[in-house]
Amino acid sequence: MIDLKDFIEDIIRHAQNSEKASMSEIIAFLVDNNWFGNKPIFSNKAVMLDDSQVKAFTAPLKSFLTDTKQSTVLLDKLEMKWPLTTTRLNKFFNEENLPENIRFYLADFLLYRLTKDIFLYTDDDVKFLLKQASMDMIKAHGDYLTFFMAWLRANTKTNYYRDYTMDKRYTMNIQNEAYDFSEYLELLYLLFNEDYINDNEMYKKAAESKNYTDTWLYLSIHFICSLRYTDLTRVYHPDLPYPAMDVIQKMQNDLFTDNDARMVLLSITTRMCLLPFTPNKTDEANGIGSVKFTVPVSCEVHFGKLFALAEAHRQLDNTADTPIFRKITTYEEITRYMGEEIGDLFLESDFRSRSATKSYLQSIYMLSDDILDTGNDGPSVKGYILAALARSHKGSYGEFASTTFEYLKDAKLSGLTPEFVAFELLERGVLSFISSTLLKIVIKEEYSNLTVQNQTKTY
Repeated sequence: MIDLKDFIEDIIRHAQNSEKASMSEIIAFLVDNNWFGNKPIFSNKAVMLDDSQVKAFTAPLKSFLTDTKQSTVLLDKLEMKWPLTTTRLNKFFNEENLPENIRFYLADFLLYRLTKDIFLYTDDDVKFLLKQASMDMIKAHGDYLTFFMAWLRANTKTNYYRDYTMDKRYTMNIQNEAYDFSEYLELLYLLFNEDYINDNEMYKKAAESKNYTDTWLYLSIHFICSLRYTDLTRVYHPDLPYPAMDVIQKMQNDLFTDNDARMVLLSITTRMCLLPFTPNKTDEANGIGSVKFTVPVSCEVHFGKLFALAEAHRQLDNTADTPIFRKITTYEEITRYMGEEIGDLFLESDFRSRSATKSYLQSIYMLSDDILDTGNDGPSVKGYILAALARSHKGSYGEFASTTFEYLKDAKLSGLTPEFVAFELLERGVLSFISSTLLKIVIKEEYSNLTVQNQTKTY
């Protein structure tokens, strides 16, 4: 018997591409493949493997770690089932020079869903296939599927006669909606978590690249303030404690101290307090509060380092007169500057400043009354006022800032199609009694006589 952790560490140590997968990724690989029919043994709070399980897991794991192109494995399996489709798919990949991740997702979907060679599909078959794709794939990958089908129709004879596109499941304009809470937290983790930053040597990467620094700073600022971009460009430049090149070198060698970082940040926040300015958008209006730029104590060192690097890079490339913030929002830019792990968060939609601002203001609104312990179960009045102040929205005595409501209203279900809402509710088990009641009405006693498993299959 061998401990699962020791077995995986040994596999990683001897693999040719050991850096490509972590312990968690390998565990996910085993779970996704149902442990290849050999579930581990739990003994004294440890996960153990016997000799037969070690033998069963070794070959798949070595293949998983050594294959630089996972799509190749899937294409080999697809070729065994549908050789003609695979031949055309490979030609499509090569002609269009598609990236590895797109090849992987397309091959994976077709291997799982095809019931015959794809050129034999009729238009009705294609509609059903795309319906499955809308549930299995994100829209970005689904677009490549429809692109392949259009390419196939143009280059060979097919039983379907139309070209298709993937529509979004949501009919609302996501540009105006707050980020989903899980997406917001995931980005927060990748930008702020100290362990993640240290493990990936992010400050050293930022010291080596102005683009990396500017992207990191622009994305991070949306978690501590809600300034419009026209106001971010007016934020004062910091004073550096050392010459620009020394700042870069100290950051690369981990010699830039926490006190240095706080002094850099203080040089900005002091000016923002002594020389405040009103929002550019409402510059000509009366009664508008100055912009609010306050960095939490827990983030002072982090932002001090980013501001120091941003200013140092600007001084070194003779662009010190440009704003300290640079707008970087597209998937292509973020991926190129900060890598795929962060960039992939914006694969389906570029970074949306307005959505991040809404998430930030909604967090203030929902959490402020709890933190201040008002003991009031009613509307979050203090949260509303603080959110309005954070965005410099105009209010008056006896009247709340009405604009703030547009940022705080709950929009989780607005704009969704009724069919999609019903599908999501039923799939999650919410209101499942409705479908059960309808089936009882339609097939009456026959439904009641079915087993629970067969009742579920009829949904």
